[in-house]
Amino acid sequence: IGCAVIDMYAKCGNIDEGCKVFNTMPLRDVGVYGAMISLYVDQGHATRISTLLGKMLEEGIVPTPSLFSSFLKACTGVDGVAVLHYYVITEDLDVELVIGNGLIEMYATFGALEDAHRVFIGLCTRNSVTWSLLIIGYTHYGLMNEVLDLFTAMMEGNIRLSEVDFVSILKTCANVYNLRLGRLFHDHAIKSGFESDANIGCSLLDMYAKYGMLEKAQEVFDTLPKRNVVTWTALITGYAHYELMGEALDCFLQMREERVMPNSVTFICILKACGSIGTLKTGEEIHTEFNEHGFMKVDNTVVGTALVDMYAKCGVLEKAHKV
Repeated sequence: IGCAVIDMYAKCGNIDEGCKVFNTMPLRDVGVYGAMISLYVDQGHATRISTLLGKMLEEGIVPTPSLFSSFLKACTGVDGVAVLHYYVITEDLDVELVIGNGLIEMYATFGALEDAHRVFIGLCTRNSVTWSLLIIGYTHYGLMNEVLDLFTAMMEGNIRLSEVDFVSILKTCANVYNLRLGRLFHDHAIKSGFESDANIGCSLLDMYAKYGMLEKAQEVFDTLPKRNVVTWTALITGYAHYELMGEALDCFLQMREERVMPNSVTFICILKACGSIGTLKTGEEIHTEFNEHGFMKVDNTVVGTALVDMYAKCGVLEKAHKV
């Protein structure tokens, strides 16, 4: 009952009442502490979570791997991660994969890559997530040689990355504009049999589009056996970003022919294209579709701004004012 009450106060945003319930409970278990972590995180009081670990230890409660991971994710700096890591060592806890991976992820998040690597080396068992977390950390901070060394070791150990691993790594390569590593993992994804995977394809589209390599992005797109709204939108967004409005509009029209329903991001990119090249008719059709599918209600400000901009650039100021 105590967990349910604390959860209720968490959803209501009432941290004081949640704490009162927690403090008045004669017996507390792992579930109660988990509810309190959620309460603190949801209400932006992650710094108070360290006191919970101290209380748990005083009461002789050993956190489960999942609860320990919650403590880790609530850390706001590397010092908090180090305290939890010290606890694992001093209490001689069995460092299960979920704890080891959590330590690597959080150390890497705060740039403590030597510590992340020490945890990696110390693990008796590693899975593809373990490898990808360290690769992502090195990639994010531009440590090219370390990534290549890790990649070589991964190949020698016949470690197979999952779809989720590839998506995360490629996203990081795109965010830090590391083309060399992006191409390396693109080639590896193909060799691993993921050439036709829609999620990986979308990550590759986004990556090549950010590099301005739109021919390569189109090539990846064309190899996908099934294309959904996410992959179409990634390509359209790439063309629109580099002011290739004609190509963006052609993609949109082809998307319609294949009966793929656009989302609000797709529509906004195409409105930008319509305004840039003056295709008022298409812009008006999109405006009608907005109303039919209720996008104006959901994304009113962003969509409205895009419509105003499109009508203004097409010289239809009355409609721009009306929107």
